[in-house]
Amino acid sequence: MYSQHDLELLREYIFGVLQLRKDLKNNEDAIAARALLGMVATDIEHQKGAIEYDLNVAAQQFNLANPGRGEFTSKFN
Repeated sequence: MYSQHDLELLREYIFGVLQLRKDLKNNEDAIAARALLGMVATDIEHQKGAIEYDLNVAAQQFNLANPGRGEFTSKFN
């Protein structure tokens, strides 16, 4: 399972990649770098989606395994 720390690191990494893409936007020599960063950002977004899905499934499984203990939801629901 992913910790809050892991999610924070992922969030910081995504922000850093997006900021770097923005910084490179005005430099014509950076076209290849922007394309590569775009692929990395897309991959990170897919990983983020997979993490959110895993957290939602875990919350559903917890709720099914623990009836009557209240609903547990991930913040991504």
